[in-house]
Amino acid sequence: AGRDQLRVLRGDNTWTVTGDGSGQVGRIGFSGMEDLTGGVDNRDTFVFAPGGHIAGVIDGNHGGFDTLVLDGGRYDAVNYAATGPNSGSVWRDADLITYAGLEPIEDNTQTIDRVLGMSTGKDQDAVQSSQGDCRQILSGSTFEAVIFHKPSASLTIQGLAGYDILTIHGLDLGDTRLQVEAEQILLPAGQVLTANADIALNAAVILSVSGATSATVTAEQGLAQVLVDGSIVTSGRLAIAASVSNSAQLSRSGNGMSQDSDTSARAEIGAGAV
Repeated sequence: AGRDQLRVLRGDNTWTVTGDGSGQVGRIGFSGMEDLTGGVDNRDTFVFAPGGHIAGVIDGNHGGFDTLVLDGGRYDAVNYAATGPNSGSVWRDADLITYAGLEPIEDNTQTIDRVLGMSTGKDQDAVQSSQGDCRQILSGSTFEAVIFHKPSASLTIQGLAGYDILTIHGLDLGDTRLQVEAEQILLPAGQVLTANADIALNAAVILSVSGATSATVTAEQGLAQVLVDGSIVTSGRLAIAASVSNSAQLSRSGNGMSQDSDTSARAEIGAGAV
């Protein structure tokens, strides 16, 4: 009973998780562990085999360059949700991996659907691009970079909470559907987004402001935008939408009440973009 932790603090180490709380790090075999913790300012690589499971947290600790590797397996869905620049969760179907203190994540799984959630804060420099060797990468300063293989059916990118800006660089999705949800979605000039399936780009701002006698929404807070200056090539359906929903609640009643709201929704496709 209780919560058991294994800490290996010296040297660069590869942790291979092959079973439920079990695996090996260097010459050390372990079992019955809930938490795995690496050293400071080193390189720890946490490798999860398809049957590997840790009920607690894998922690690369401070500094260094620590990596999570999902080493193969076939799944219906692989979902990500970041909680900070170096922390978050990954679900391989129903199996949950919780991580902290990491730098990149390498996802070598094969899955039908993949959902990449950014952080619950402001993700304003997120980039989705091709990595080469048939892989893609979602990166940004407020969440862990994820390198992954294209799913067979659908790829969904979600900004989650906060005001998020996602820039899409050249992608060839083949037969995989793409859905993007963020406050701003940008496809710069010279970039090409290609698919043989549906593409949906949805920029939505949902605001709920409150105050005693006044409530204010700034232009920056109230902008929902899809801006396509590059090219989109698809034989499927293309849906581009931008919307703003704004509500205000004032806690007092009487004269002198005010609401100042500056909002706009913009979906713009450049000449020759589609």
